[in-house]
Amino acid sequence: MIDMKRHFLYIFSVLSLFLFLPSTSMGEIMFKYRVYLKDKGEDEYSKENPESFLSPEAIQRRENFDIPIDVKDIPVSPSYIEELQDVSLGVEFVSKWFNTAVVSLEQEKDTEKVVKLDFVKSIKRVWLKDTMEREEERERLFNPILTDEVPDSLLGKELYGVAFEQLKRHRGDYLHTMGYRGKGVCIAVIENGFRNVNELFPFSKTKIRGEKDILNNDTTAYDGEFMGTRILSVLAANEEYNFVGIAPDAEYVLLDVNTTDHGYPIEEDRWICAVEFADSIGADMIVSSLGFSYFDNNFESYRPEDLNGCTAFSSQAVNIGVKKGLLFVLNSGDERGMSWQWVQFPADCENVLVVGATNGVGKRGAFSAAMRTNTGKVRPNVVSVGNDIEAIDYTGKHIKTNGDCYATAIIAGLTACIKQAFPTLTNVQLIDAVKGGGLNEPIYGIGYSQPDFFKVYLNAKRMLGDEESKDMK
Repeated sequence: MIDMKRHFLYIFSVLSLFLFLPSTSMGEIMFKYRVYLKDKGEDEYSKENPESFLSPEAIQRRENFDIPIDVKDIPVSPSYIEELQDVSLGVEFVSKWFNTAVVSLEQEKDTEKVVKLDFVKSIKRVWLKDTMEREEERERLFNPILTDEVPDSLLGKELYGVAFEQLKRHRGDYLHTMGYRGKGVCIAVIENGFRNVNELFPFSKTKIRGEKDILNNDTTAYDGEFMGTRILSVLAANEEYNFVGIAPDAEYVLLDVNTTDHGYPIEEDRWICAVEFADSIGADMIVSSLGFSYFDNNFESYRPEDLNGCTAFSSQAVNIGVKKGLLFVLNSGDERGMSWQWVQFPADCENVLVVGATNGVGKRGAFSAAMRTNTGKVRPNVVSVGNDIEAIDYTGKHIKTNGDCYATAIIAGLTACIKQAFPTLTNVQLIDAVKGGGLNEPIYGIGYSQPDFFKVYLNAKRMLGDEESKDMK
């Protein structure tokens, strides 16, 4: 199995590098367009031989839940990519699910060459180079408090160090006591940068199945931004008496989408490429705090009425991923009090777990967004604390920080522990079990509130008719 996995990763890496090769044409990139293709091209890949484009774990996940391999799993023909490269400055963010690719151009008139290709259906501009000072966006400043060492009062008291309260708050310590720490579950984390994860001691025991810098098509995600490092520490750090995360025994896929230049539709193309990579490499879960709503520079933005679970490009991708057996744990967004104020896309989708944040006394976080879907359901589904969260910075120091992204990580990690305990549960059943760990009826702004994961465990056990859990210890 290990050799097959390595063989797959080699094939996938080579294919990715080929698909993302820049054109040899010289010129300054001024525009980027999403190109919609009419079909996949010549049948260079076959549904009968999925080993050439899906990992053994991805194939097994489909078999476990009777999910057929379909045309969306088949990659776009390399010959199409070559032709797009010939008429552009480069091709990036190829999506097999949507049959799209993003091309870079120097002039808008260069689009004429693109649309003349026989296999091109339509194009949409998703990025342009800034030619004027962009209006500064309002940002919430999180000022972490750096500490050089673990407080003496916690050393020796708990194996989990400063992170214990984050586990205990949801009675996740009961799950760990029973041996459920995420083993056998693969979690893909889609965030902005995982700087120094490969060098920091708290991650030395963390199992990394794969990593990728989506923006630069690089096979490492360790030299960019650092938000992903902090979020990953809440999930995966594993240094006893210092910092032990929520799901330290899970496997992880680290996907850096680098959305620091946010404000363009191309962000969704990057995010979707990350989701497709996670699916192909065999991840079971995807956790991401990133979302989309308004775009800058006169790009067509989404509207509140688009929050229907099927309009946004990213929401359509989530719907496909759900059908392929992926469990999404998404952030409700931190837009409360902003001009948008609702949850961001793709948190409007059905059959996903959307997490919001509360303050330390159980009230809805000042920044945590919410909405009611057109079917009457509330988002977020559940919440966790988003204030004074213990995390590890890219410097290796402990920090106290704020954000609903950390609440999302906590719930995702605990859900992975339940998934380990009950691997035969469907994702819909898992989500129902988690919601059942909270209030009997959802409340706008906090959903089913803060779930008790020992209660979630009992809910899941009842769903299987009180059979013994088929754990993967």
